[in-house]
Amino acid sequence: MTVILKTLWSRYRQMGSGFLLLLFMGVMYPLMVVPLQIKLPFLPDYPLDYYYAPRYMTLAVMSIFALAILLKEKTGIRHRAFIPIGVFLFFALIASSLGAYPLTAWMGAPFFYTGFFSYIFCIILFLLACREDWGIRLIPPMVAVAAFVSLLTMLQVLGVNLVPQDAFHKGMTAYGTMGNPDYYGTYAAFMLPAAFYLYITSEERFLWLAAAAVIYGGLLVSFTWGAWLGGAVGGLFIAVQYFSRGQKKHWFILGGTLSAITLIFAVGNIYLDLQSKVGIKAPLAQIKLWKKTLEFFTNSWSFGIGPDHLYHVRRMLSSSFMEKSPSMYLEIAVTLGIFALATYVFFIGYVLVRGSGDELAAMIIVYLVQGLFHYEGIHLMPLFWIVLGLSLARSSVGKKTLETSMIREMDLENFNAVS
Repeated sequence: MTVILKTLWSRYRQMGSGFLLLLFMGVMYPLMVVPLQIKLPFLPDYPLDYYYAPRYMTLAVMSIFALAILLKEKTGIRHRAFIPIGVFLFFALIASSLGAYPLTAWMGAPFFYTGFFSYIFCIILFLLACREDWGIRLIPPMVAVAAFVSLLTMLQVLGVNLVPQDAFHKGMTAYGTMGNPDYYGTYAAFMLPAAFYLYITSEERFLWLAAAAVIYGGLLVSFTWGAWLGGAVGGLFIAVQYFSRGQKKHWFILGGTLSAITLIFAVGNIYLDLQSKVGIKAPLAQIKLWKKTLEFFTNSWSFGIGPDHLYHVRRMLSSSFMEKSPSMYLEIAVTLGIFALATYVFFIGYVLVRGSGDELAAMIIVYLVQGLFHYEGIHLMPLFWIVLGLSLARSSVGKKTLETSMIREMDLENFNAVS
């Protein structure tokens, strides 16, 4: 085991500081739980919880390092995808400048941290990720970590909690290392298609089957139905792309494994009442929240009320579950405005169409689908932006390879003609 780790580290180190930074974000960021609960004197309204404040600070530091790497290597920004990013940032900047609570607008609300700077930090990681096709090296360790987090989640449901829990999240279970079940569910769904992809395409097939099974089981016990739908769509995308390739028996083995896990989950839910342990938001309750949030959109549709400002709306109106809207798209529309939402969706759609890599496309699709029912969180945003960059990088590498091969063929034809 030690020899394998040394070999991997030697290989990874040769790939450069940019890759190592992205590897840290993909592997260590989901595991980040810091059992230190204090208040900073210069930020009295921002208590440091175990899960989100440490991730925000890590994201800020890593993005600064990423920016230093980009500047040192004089990375050019010439891709067309950067045009909608720039337009989105322009509208987000206006919304943040007009926000009634400047600190919330720039930094984000306590426990959420999805202010303007969070987008800046994530975009820097995107710029780093889209330089080279590192996805082949990054995705397997990310899936392995997701399987480990899922194992912790299932143990929590069974009453064995190995993850420290702060005072703000007492009583919650099935949260893995993410703080709450919804956050874990969206993370598990995001990683599930990549596990399927590795199972179908890798030589270590049954290792990744085990990882996919654990992630799927963890996703089920999170009772996050929006993530269930996203994971199902992402898994179906992989199936459509690869079912006709290779041996059908591998798909039957995967289908049988998932069916067995689903049956065990259903029986466990009946006899152990798992749903009451975890809790679940009823769809009707989310529909009511949609209606309430839409009222704010109609009054400030152009540039929104400011990033994370629904947090202050909840405090003023004493309304439950109003810190965030029940949808990523509605959240952006209400807080940043319709123009920011349009450019944001256009940019992601552009990457989805122009990018490459079936597993990366499936992960992006999962994020978009579950975004209909969940807001963006600091636990998953950086990973999503890294995947966007990897997808764009793979398409660029493929294009360069094609152009190089065409040039070589033309040179060979010219040489033969001269001869």
